Amino acid sequence: VVILPWLLIRSSSNDFQLHPIRRQTDSMSSRRKDSKFKSYTTSRMPFTLRAGSVIAEGSSQAKTAANEECAALLREAESRDKDINLVKKMRGEFLERQLVYSNPSFTDGGSNSLYGRAVWSNVASDGRLFSPIEKRPLVLVVHAGCGQQEDFITWRLKSLAANGFVAMAVDIFARDRAVWDPVEAKRIREPLYKDRRIMIDRLIAGVDAIKKQVPQADVSRMATIGFCFGGMVTLDAARSGRMSPELRTAVSFHGILDAPSTYDKENVQVTNYVKVKVFHGGADPFIPPENKNAFINQMNRHGFDWELIEFDNVKHAFTRPEKIFESDFEAGFGYDETAAESSWHETLMLLKKTLDR
Repeated sequence: VVILPWLLIRSSSNDFQLHPIRRQTDSMSSRRKDSKFKSYTTSRMPFTLRAGSVIAEGSSQAKTAANEECAALLREAESRDKDINLVKKMRGEFLERQLVYSNPSFTDGGSNSLYGRAVWSNVASDGRLFSPIEKRPLVLVVHAGCGQQEDFITWRLKSLAANGFVAMAVDIFARDRAVWDPVEAKRIREPLYKDRRIMIDRLIAGVDAIKKQVPQADVSRMATIGFCFGGMVTLDAARSGRMSPELRTAVSFHGILDAPSTYDKENVQVTNYVKVKVFHGGADPFIPPENKNAFINQMNRHGFDWELIEFDNVKHAFTRPEKIFESDFEAGFGYDETAAESSWHETLMLLKKTLDR
């Protein structure tokens, strides 16, 4: 079925009192006033997560965007997020907990630890109020090729929290900060491509960590979403069958589409609880047609309830508002506002349908 401007492929209360959360004060934080970034560090966890925060394990100086121009564009995009702004209007707060946990599978370029973070709010954009330890569905957010400690992921975590979820940025690279050197990032990814089961090992380690450290996260109602590299990890999580039945939903945004033999139907035992949705740019130069077709065939063989939504004439990384420069488009990247907003809206609707019950 062809539906412009995208191609769609289908296969088969109790009353309580809200406890106020103390705001972080200057005495609890250190700030770099000579920078456009706002940095906050504190020994108290969890703490208030503010717009434009630069939060990194062990150092407030770590880069959370490729450059200041990209950081400004991402902050601007977050400032326009309707759900986040509704939470702020209701004087809600976003809380974050840093998660450091054991890496089950060491690889070159990584470390023996994994570095995730969880974000949630005491208020949802639809007016729901949450008690301090009330459980909410868990959404795992899998990073792109630079790691999870970046401004785009922070924005998405807060947007999910504003919709009533506990959102966790999982670490697949085993690094305590984002990696902006493409050579270094490639070195980190290579062993993960060679044995893609390692990525699911680390995803599951993140679930185990949040189960122990964040009582607000209901791991029995779980989804995973991912961008680019993270889209591949998300799809692997569904195809592996290792996270069922708790994993109900998997969503890929401009992810790597292929058909690894590791996840052929005869090699895994998949229970088809997972609803899979794939958002793809029709002009993405990094996904050859033969790879996309192989992916489609593999998903159909598994018998998933799944959709591929392909946006016509849209390039790679279409969700990222900083990908607007001529050099980006020449390299095959490009922000597309229609595709970005449509895919995010559909994702929120799907998450609420599959997790809020």
